[in-house]
Amino acid sequence: MPAWIDNDKNESPYTTYLHILQTQDGWDNELKDLKTDYILISPGTFMDLKLERNPQDFGYRQEYRDGVSVLYKSL
Repeated sequence: MPAWIDNDKNESPYTTYLHILQTQDGWDNELKDLKTDYILISPGTFMDLKLERNPQDFGYRQEYRDGVSVLYKSL
């Protein structure tokens, strides 16, 4: 996957994934463009720390949390 290039973005899907996961500029718009209904991530990641306080600000709500995973669902 790191070697594949998306012709529209001129970057690999893996690079796009990293931008989103690391909450780099435009990460939330990228999720909207990809029509992401659910986010399943580990607690304490950059994205979780960003979403945890006010997920509704980004169009999500927390559905589940334990010591291993966090699930957010789009509103």
